[in-house]
Amino acid sequence: MALFYSIWLLFLARFCIAQSDESDEIDTVGLNAANEVYNEIFNVRGYNRFLSPIYTRKTNSSGGLKTAKLNIHFDLWYIKLISLDAQSQMLSICLELRTYWRDSRLAWNESQFDGVEHIFVYSDAVWLPDNQIGNAKTIDSVKPADAQRLVQIFSNGSIYYPGFYYTEVACPIMISTFPFDKQICPIPIMSLAFDVNSVALTASIDPFLTMYTKPEYINAVAREVSNNEYFAVLTKAFIEWGNGEWDVTNVSTFGTVQAGVQMVRFKSQLRKKT
Repeated sequence: MALFYSIWLLFLARFCIAQSDESDEIDTVGLNAANEVYNEIFNVRGYNRFLSPIYTRKTNSSGGLKTAKLNIHFDLWYIKLISLDAQSQMLSICLELRTYWRDSRLAWNESQFDGVEHIFVYSDAVWLPDNQIGNAKTIDSVKPADAQRLVQIFSNGSIYYPGFYYTEVACPIMISTFPFDKQICPIPIMSLAFDVNSVALTASIDPFLTMYTKPEYINAVAREVSNNEYFAVLTKAFIEWGNGEWDVTNVSTFGTVQAGVQMVRFKSQLRKKT
């Protein structure tokens, strides 16, 4: 019997080693393929992060100008009201924006690289849009140094770039709503260098985020996280859009063009707590 168990343990050990070797082999193949993708883009092709994918050239037929227009999309994934100062008419807010665009220079054929569908690289390796929050007194990016931020690059050249920000933006107080129990504060986003002929900006609210306007859903999430009342209160304070004074009842988006510059706005609707 002892011999049987010894043989069985030896077989089990070899089986585990074989499985581990197979897993390591798969990981090695995948990592090598991802490295080949990186080498192809940044070394063989000589991708230049200082050169924008937006350009203008003359057409041969008519001699007119044609601009390669870039589509940039902003997805609002998180929002948290810090304060609304009626005297200075400034809104302080934290938000997470997920930015998407496509740079065809970063595309590759998956079949030529063992099916690698996407890779992650540090953000300082690629060209980034210059979009900024407008009407802002302060913009702080809550992050490590730029060189330590990651972007996700997909095989079709699409890029996903998340960013978390604290900002103070102008919010004109509507005197007509005395005693100021309801306010609307727009948060504009615009390109500093490119006009409406060069970029097309769009924006959306992440679907799951709208659930956090419903008090019953917020309470359910807080209870699910912890039965401890203290931690439940902390969780609720974190996931609620508003603060102790104001509720954020809704956030919507709309776009405008001013003096040839396109803007997208997140319009936050506030209601004073009673």
